[in-house]
Amino acid sequence: MSNKFDLNSLKKLIFDTPNDMELGKTIRAMVNNTEIDTCNMCDAETPYTRDTHINQRQHYIEGAGQLCEHCWVDIYKVGENYG
Repeated sequence: MSNKFDLNSLKKLIFDTPNDMELGKTIRAMVNNTEIDTCNMCDAETPYTRDTHINQRQHYIEGAGQLCEHCWVDIYKVGENYG
């Protein structure tokens, strides 16, 4: 959806998004012109926007992209579940 806020587009967005939290996140992203980055393995949302520099991220792999913590731990086998 573009950043143009016309009434018909907003009505459609409101009725097509049943979850208030998801609706709020979508509208904030439109207003701030930011998109939430997702994990390249499982598509889970990460705590970063697409414009966050890679030096300010955790679980980012150059050449592969952003991973969520779960997928990163699964690949690198680190943490208390892995000896």
